[in-house]
Amino acid sequence: MTKKLFLAAASVAALSFAGAAQAGSISGYFGTDVTGNQFSAATGSGSSAVAAVTYQIASERNVTAAAPVTGTMVATNTLTTPIVIGSGAATRDYLVEFTINGATVASTGLALATGPTALPTAATLVSNNNGVVTFLVSVPGGSTVESFSLSANVSQSAKNPITVASTVTAVIGGSNIVVDTASSTVASTYSPYLKPISATSNSLTAELATTPGGDDYVTIAGSGTAELASDFEVVNTGEYNTDLAGTDATPANVLGAATLTVRGPVINSDVTVNFDPATGTAAATSPANTSVRNLTAGQAQAFAAGSTDLDIINNGADEFVAGTYTVTWAPTVQTGFTAPAASTTDAGTIELEGTNFTAPWVSGTGLATSVIRVSNSNSSDSAPVTIRMISGTQVVNGVATPFVSTAAPLVLSGVPANGDLQVTSAQLVAQFGNFTRADFRVTINQEDTGLVAKLRNTRDGQTFEQSLAD
Repeated sequence: MTKKLFLAAASVAALSFAGAAQAGSISGYFGTDVTGNQFSAATGSGSSAVAAVTYQIASERNVTAAAPVTGTMVATNTLTTPIVIGSGAATRDYLVEFTINGATVASTGLALATGPTALPTAATLVSNNNGVVTFLVSVPGGSTVESFSLSANVSQSAKNPITVASTVTAVIGGSNIVVDTASSTVASTYSPYLKPISATSNSLTAELATTPGGDDYVTIAGSGTAELASDFEVVNTGEYNTDLAGTDATPANVLGAATLTVRGPVINSDVTVNFDPATGTAAATSPANTSVRNLTAGQAQAFAAGSTDLDIINNGADEFVAGTYTVTWAPTVQTGFTAPAASTTDAGTIELEGTNFTAPWVSGTGLATSVIRVSNSNSSDSAPVTIRMISGTQVVNGVATPFVSTAAPLVLSGVPANGDLQVTSAQLVAQFGNFTRADFRVTINQEDTGLVAKLRNTRDGQTFEQSLAD
């Protein structure tokens, strides 16, 4: 038999002993606590398995050469087919290799599992080079090996995913034969812990007074106080960490102070907004229809718990105004983290009961004349019509200045059945004063079925009409 044939025979014998290469699976964890810090190629099964989750590090964490993240990673390659060495058989050698990408590997150790009990055989570190860690393991006769577990101190100086793969090679008769390969598994990733603000928004209807022309739209569901929004959230769900040692990310160790800014169609001394429980200190000054609250670190962390509501309160004679309120969240963070950009969410909508038409650019004492016409195609008269000035302008000697009327709303009889009601510039000036132009809200205390409205402006012989939307 030639040498070539001897070698071929030896290879066949080795393959017969080792078996074909199998596909194992990798699972593991960071830190010392398996629960909550586990990663895996697949969710565990069986009574003793712990369901795997992705090990996530808060991407707000600053990671540099001067401020690395470090910890211990345990990666276990569970063999698809256990290694079984028969009783009385000679000791067999295996090369167990783990490849770690995305982190620097410092000291390492390897454990073997035979059922629930570790083997007494020690593993010898052969090399640790550029994240490739190789051990030589001698398995004595009468042993069964179900898995190999690597324990490695790892460090990162940049935000990268960490992956780990494993290969088990039998060393037989001078030949190396791969018996198990576990594909690369993502062990850790970076994901945002803080998220853009969100909330559960409510749609509220401000009620009309039963008497036309009274203090309308000052109550919601019979009260001057209502909940605009609830369950504000600024933290993503799931398990996040601040390092590779299993340290949980929490609002207390990530969040600093914050500013909450509420904007809406009306916020003033009568119509106010308030967080419940009370949150932050009101800023000394705020823009019109805006409420700014400055939060301490403790208040911001409490807000992140997600149990805060936003209430709207009418404690005066001013009315609620239709429109959507928003809340902007601008947080700071603890040392060692980077704050996300400010974010805004819808935080409740106010609607007005009844039918409401907005008539813009109505002329008063200006060069044009205006007519607001409401038509009723129903077979019965409509409810009374109330007209309020929303905003006004007065032009004197070519200079336009805001015009504020203290007059009561103009209350008119209902629109006749199958007829119309017309309101002229002269009527509006007589009621509200010498405005040059203004915007008006026309309110009818009933549903809008059969009701339509138009605005007609005439100047220099030219007439322009527009339909008014409810």
